[in-house]
Amino acid sequence: MAFKDNLGEDIDTFLSPDDFGESAAIDGKTVNVQFFEKSDLLFEYRQSSYDSPSGGVESASPFILAKRSDIPDIKTGDTITVRGTQYAVNDIQYKRSDIVKLVLTERRDKPFNT
Repeated sequence: MAFKDNLGEDIDTFLSPDDFGESAAIDGKTVNVQFFEKSDLLFEYRQSSYDSPSGGVESASPFILAKRSDIPDIKTGDTITVRGTQYAVNDIQYKRSDIVKLVLTERRDKPFNT
């Protein structure tokens, strides 16, 4: 059995803060995610069949990977807080039947303290 065949069974390990992931606040609940910032990963290579064999730059924006079942009602514009910073969901990409990639933009519309 190939590694990718086992991934569905082991996805919680990759998302767990005790292993490789971290916690994020999404829709008022805590969800385990993998978070990638520009400094963590400048280039992500596309895995789609329409890409060139050498791959290509997909995004330099921060993004998270999460279980679809943990955030079934997520939509663009929703707020996610991770590492103490609020982000808006810009794009939702379904990478597999059980994983969702949320491309993020740091929220700049936070109210000023008065």
